[in-house]
Amino acid sequence: MEANQSDRFLALRQRAEALLHARSRPVPDVSNDDFLHLLNELEIYQIELELQNEELRTAQHELEQSRRQYRDLYEFAPVGYLMLDHDGVITEINLTGISMLGRDRNRILGRPLMHFVVGNDGGALHRYRQQLFTAQTIQTIDLRLSQADSTSFWARLQGVPCDGPDNDDVQLCRITMSDISVHKQAAADALALQLEQEKVEILRRFIGDMSHDLKTPLTTLKTSVYLMQQPGEQIDLAHQLNIMQGQVARLEKTLEGLLSMARLDQRSEFEFETVDLNLLVDRVCGEHRALIGQMGHWLALALPPTAPHIRGDPEQLARAFSNLIVNAINYTTPPGTITLRVHTDAEHAIIEVADTGIGIDSADLPHVFDRFFRGANARSLYQGGTGIGLAITHKIIQAHQGQLEVDSTPGMGSVFAIRLPLQRPSARR
Repeated sequence: MEANQSDRFLALRQRAEALLHARSRPVPDVSNDDFLHLLNELEIYQIELELQNEELRTAQHELEQSRRQYRDLYEFAPVGYLMLDHDGVITEINLTGISMLGRDRNRILGRPLMHFVVGNDGGALHRYRQQLFTAQTIQTIDLRLSQADSTSFWARLQGVPCDGPDNDDVQLCRITMSDISVHKQAAADALALQLEQEKVEILRRFIGDMSHDLKTPLTTLKTSVYLMQQPGEQIDLAHQLNIMQGQVARLEKTLEGLLSMARLDQRSEFEFETVDLNLLVDRVCGEHRALIGQMGHWLALALPPTAPHIRGDPEQLARAFSNLIVNAINYTTPPGTITLRVHTDAEHAIIEVADTGIGIDSADLPHVFDRFFRGANARSLYQGGTGIGLAITHKIIQAHQGQLEVDSTPGMGSVFAIRLPLQRPSARR
């Protein structure tokens, strides 16, 4: 190193001598005192230059030390740092980012960040980069990135645009990358726990409801049996048998509902075909017309001139429509009106069942399709329900890729709307 420094000094002296020779002028006559003074000044200048050189060397050393410190802070930061060009190619990455992606630096640099995106998040990343360069503010996105061992992790990217190294028109973006897999897992666990708690609450409510729904008919049966066993009592056997038959039917209805839910969960009861909704809805209405009249209600049916067709299981759909009609009958005080209306939009057939009944409280609306749920209004008017009918209907509609919605006003009535995907004419050929 000392030899190299001597060579540099020698080269510098040679350049200085050449410049002096090029600038050579006649040497003026000077006295001995002037010469000594000039020599003293040169020595002072030499010392000043040496001091300045020492300060420069010290500053250079400190600058290099600071650069190494900042480089270490950059490389070993708790988050990954990336630099992307306008095409999304990674031009720089620190060691933390390399560790997150689980690859060597040379297998990361020069590749698009899109290369490491898992699943269908590529479109989201593309929109994110567009927002970065248009919004000119910090942008955040969560997506999954792959690692070399075929695993993946959830990353949170926070980026901001910046100018290129030469301050030209090329724009880059600086991005921090944080591993939020633990946070995501905690959120998923919290959601799973919430769902389990809701299931426990539903089960608790179910046990309470079923204990009541089973205990009531069993108590009635026991009472009838007791009365029929009393000697010397004048018992109307036909009346008692009729009561017992009704309670047995109620038990059968409850158990059949439970079995139906189990079968629907397995999706084993569906046979799909082309269904004419006008014919199916008209048939279901005909099956309930007499009951609606007996309960003191009016039935209104509105069908479109051109029948909509869907792909579905006609018997299961008939069951779903029937459940909604029976629900309207049970929770409408006579005289009331029950309306069925079929219409379409661009993509769906829509079947609406409306009533002028007691309605559903707003607090109960989010739970009306839960298994075994029965609102306070429902219990006050009709004691024969099991809380399974609407859950079965919801399950059937879901199996047909449809949606079941409800709009209700307490004291005014409810409207249940089923939306089912239309079958195009070409698919019916």
